[in-house]
Amino acid sequence: MDNLWGAIQTLSPRNKRWLANKLNEELNPPITKSKDEILRGLEQGVKEAKSGQTLSEEEFWAQLS
Repeated sequence: MDNLWGAIQTLSPRNKRWLANKLNEELNPPITKSKDEILRGLEQGVKEAKSGQTLSEEEFWAQLS
C-alpha cells in the first residue's frame, strides 16, 4: 500500500486530478434519465397539479431526501 501511495505522490498535479476524478466517477456514478423519462415526469406533475394533487412543503422535501 505504501508503494501505491508513493507512486501516486509522484504524479503531476494534472494526473492526480485525473485520477481523483476517475475514482470519484467509480464511487459516485452519475444518475442519468432519458429525455422521455424527464418529459413523462413533467407531464405527470402538471396533471397532478391541475387535479389538485399537491404536496405540502414538508412532504415535498421528504420525497427528495
